[in-house]
Amino acid sequence: MPPEQLAYWIGPEAAADRILLSSGDPTSVHALAGWNRPRLALGGGELIALGLPQGPLVARTLGEVERQWVAEGFPARERVQAIARAAVDQALRSSQ
Repeated sequence: MPPEQLAYWIGPEAAADRILLSSGDPTSVHALAGWNRPRLALGGGELIALGLPQGPLVARTLGEVERQWVAEGFPARERVQAIARAAVDQALRSSQ
């Protein structure tokens, strides 16, 4: 997992510790210097506007969107919207 992705989930300090303990690669740790956790530019209301019913499915789908967004390296809003549309479609198909 790239350092920034690890830092997103566990924080930059814990990520740096884990990287140094597992690989000893200071280059990866330097990538986290001054790193700020990005914010997902999407909320549950937008998933509801795309057709999800209110409730726990919104939170699960938002989590799926967030995981894919992180895995893709924190893409811009346009890509987040595409990820959200696909996740909503999948969630609606799965819930039927």
